[in-house]
Amino acid sequence: MSSEKQPLLEPNRSESNVLETDEIEIPSNVSTKAHAASTSILAKIRRRQSPPYGTLIDQSSPLPAHSSSMSSSSKYGTIDGMKGSLLVDTFPKTHITRKQFAIAFIAFLIFAAAVAVTLILGLPRLDAKRSEYYAAKFYSSSNIEQIYSHHTVIVDGSPLCSEIGSNLLKQSNGTATAMDVALSALFCSLVTSPHLTRFDSGIVGIYHRNGSAYSFQSLPSLTSFDANVSISNPSLFRSARLLHQRFGRLQWSQVMEPSVQLAITGIPVSESFSKVLKHYKSEIMKQLSDDLQKLFTVNSSKILDVDDLFRIPSLGQTLSFISMNGSNVLEQSNGTIQTLLIDDLSEQLNQPISFDLSEHVPRIEAPIQITMLNNSLKLFTTQPPSSGLVLGQMMSILERVVLNNESMIKLCNDDNRTLKEGAYEFHYIIEALKFAYATYPQLLNVSSIETILSESSIDSIVEKILDSSINNPDIVHEPEYYGFPNKESRIRLDSPLSEKIIVYDGNNGDVVTLSTISRTNLFSGSKRFSPSTGIILDQFNDPIGPQVYPTSPVMIEDFHLGRIRLASSVSGTESIAALAQVLYKIIFNCQELKSATDESRFYYDPKEDHVRYERKFPQAYIDMLMQMFSHYNLKTIKNDRSSVHTVYRLDQRHDHLKSNSSSKRRTKSTTMTNVTNSTLQFDTLFQLITMIDFRQKNGYSNGD
Repeated sequence: MSSEKQPLLEPNRSESNVLETDEIEIPSNVSTKAHAASTSILAKIRRRQSPPYGTLIDQSSPLPAHSSSMSSSSKYGTIDGMKGSLLVDTFPKTHITRKQFAIAFIAFLIFAAAVAVTLILGLPRLDAKRSEYYAAKFYSSSNIEQIYSHHTVIVDGSPLCSEIGSNLLKQSNGTATAMDVALSALFCSLVTSPHLTRFDSGIVGIYHRNGSAYSFQSLPSLTSFDANVSISNPSLFRSARLLHQRFGRLQWSQVMEPSVQLAITGIPVSESFSKVLKHYKSEIMKQLSDDLQKLFTVNSSKILDVDDLFRIPSLGQTLSFISMNGSNVLEQSNGTIQTLLIDDLSEQLNQPISFDLSEHVPRIEAPIQITMLNNSLKLFTTQPPSSGLVLGQMMSILERVVLNNESMIKLCNDDNRTLKEGAYEFHYIIEALKFAYATYPQLLNVSSIETILSESSIDSIVEKILDSSINNPDIVHEPEYYGFPNKESRIRLDSPLSEKIIVYDGNNGDVVTLSTISRTNLFSGSKRFSPSTGIILDQFNDPIGPQVYPTSPVMIEDFHLGRIRLASSVSGTESIAALAQVLYKIIFNCQELKSATDESRFYYDPKEDHVRYERKFPQAYIDMLMQMFSHYNLKTIKNDRSSVHTVYRLDQRHDHLKSNSSSKRRTKSTTMTNVTNSTLQFDTLFQLITMIDFRQKNGYSNGD
């Protein structure tokens, strides 16, 4: 017999689950001593907890192999030896004590109670949230609309300016025109809101009087002194004087006098101006010259706050001189104002400079006109290079989509709209934004206006939108599909802050809406300040070519009555998108102005090819958009910015500074009804809706 040790226990490989025997067979030739040893081993194994299945028990003395004919259940092992086999159960023995049972029972009771409480308290909340989700209600602000029946003056920057305009209109006893009032408010903005209006600002607007509409544009211009240095021209007053000569009736000094007094005494900082100063605090303290920094701080250390006195030294004298002698004093090479200005700037630039404003003449022309809803309404907006053409194209596309029987949406269906219909509607808005934004690179080519707004062009775009949306909703289109010729054409236009002014004279129905335009913000870029005149101008160190401006004053006229029903002034690429959606809701969804402006909107960034939505947009519509049009990949603003086709939220900062049209006013509540032939008509009583896009969530109106 070999001296090598053999395992005492090994797994039984038999597949049988039947225990054949639990008795020990002892051969006759085994001694009594060996039998006793075997019995002792068995007893010890049975008294202790069995080892895991398959554990081998070694024995020092060799044992012969068990018979191959022996079979047992697979949960058993065998002990072989002395020509006999012993079956051993190797499963561990387990049991539950009373204490363990009690603990488990108590835990079960606690769990059951928690489930019951959760169901009792949570189900109503879940039902409420589910109902809220599927209701898909839009946000409604607590803002109160101010209603005026006779006249109103609305401005973006300072409440003083709306008050000055309103007083001028009332005190003139019908002599002042709406243009007189608008220019008076504009000069006030020059004093109270230099971040919105400066001497080098341009003016873009529309004037409607006696049933006729006029578009006027005066773009910022530059004077170049060498290949690298340019200074903006102080052309604001020349443009204003020519508009006054054409459309005003009051004396020039009457229009300017209120602003002259403000400039001399100084004015309290308005809330909107204070917010801007705080936002640009770093630029003011680090980038502006010492002279400019002193204007916007207390002792060059603390930014001006609300109601702090703001005053530009010498500006009062300059405006007083212009008021008494006319704006041409800025155009005379030997005039006092221009001489002082040139001397200051020549010293700062260390080179002689001069200005020639003789060729700076505002364009006064017919506005772009777009008829809507079977000629019941007419939209007026400004010619390029302002953005009225882009707005007009958006509205034309959306009108054709709404009136198309295949579009899955209905006219004036806001109250009864299903989630699916809403998803189609918002998808069409997004597509219209993309096609219209591809028009921006063409705005400098005046000859393309008729082509862009032609019926064939609009119909072609609408056909693409409907075919893709209904038949191929899963297809992802690149920017080139929408008309962008290349990546360089997908520009994001700069949107310097600007003043917006609307004047309505209820005595004769005259309406003016205008916006200032600038090449840069007051607190960015290089600025030159003339201490002798109080004039701030831009300096450019690179060649400046033609520029497109994201500004779009708009009016909507009742075609049959020849009266203006809606007037708006906006500035900024995102504001153009906001205005288009507000107009869509008012005209095609038959909504009131407040709900149309309160509701959240979409925005398109052509440079990144991103679609964004405001934070309070009903999630049910967003989810339905994702489900029906899978190329809208929902992401928050902090997620992957490199994704090409994304919809993401605006966080509070972006929502506050860039996107919201937040303060709107109208003269009187207007009801629109759906009538025959898919047209909308206003009540016959003349009422005017006015709204204005305030990027800083401010705005001031005055009237009666």
